[in-house]
Amino acid sequence: MPDDLPPWSLVYLTKLAETGAPMLSASTAGVSRRAVRQLQESHAGFAEAIEDSRDHYLDTLETGLPDSKAPIGRIARLKADRANRYETALIVANVTNNHNSLTVAPAGLDPVGFLRACLADATPATRALLADRDAPPPLRLPAEIEDVEP
Repeated sequence: MPDDLPPWSLVYLTKLAETGAPMLSASTAGVSRRAVRQLQESHAGFAEAIEDSRDHYLDTLETGLPDSKAPIGRIARLKADRANRYETALIVANVTNNHNSLTVAPAGLDPVGFLRACLADATPATRALLADRDAPPPLRLPAEIEDVEP
């Protein structure tokens, strides 16, 4: 890290590497997001240190995926920041009873077939929720998938 940075910058970068949250990091460092943005725009070394801190945070998320009890949130964050590594067709969250298994799908995965297989193992309560025509759009199934037999 460059030597000519203000004292708060180390606090900011450390918190950013830990949480990945710019607002929380700025608050912890006692500065505004505007102050962070101004320094980032005027100091190439600080801008690079921000990227390093963000990469550290994302690397931490990535390395924790196999042991995570909640991989879906981690995958969503990684997909937002590292989309090239987390294409939808290549990652399948295999949610088990304790929600802690992640499976990387083989090339040529048929996503619709996979979803049909998952639905075949769905509980009656899950099926009822997914089939509810009054549910918000993310919970409604397309008509061609609704009638999957267990």
